[in-house]
Amino acid sequence: MKVDQTSSGEEDRLVIDTRGTTIDTRLTPSPSQSAKVKPGVDVTVKWYVGNVVAVVIAKDSIPSTESPLASAAGMGLTTS
Repeated sequence: MKVDQTSSGEEDRLVIDTRGTTIDTRLTPSPSQSAKVKPGVDVTVKWYVGNVVAVVIAKDSIPSTESPLASAAGMGLTTS
């Protein structure tokens, strides 16, 4: 895993080498999660319909910008 931080400091770009393929994604960690995002750490990738939803590091699920929940556009909540 490689980590780059954007100029805004709000996203971490990860390149994860796994099983003969490379996964390129961006995470939006909280300040406490940012300390866990570092090269060489073991990760688990959560997928949904071909998109990275989150990356789990040390039992902490860090959301990806690819997650449908990262952008609330087109989403709604109905209560009854």
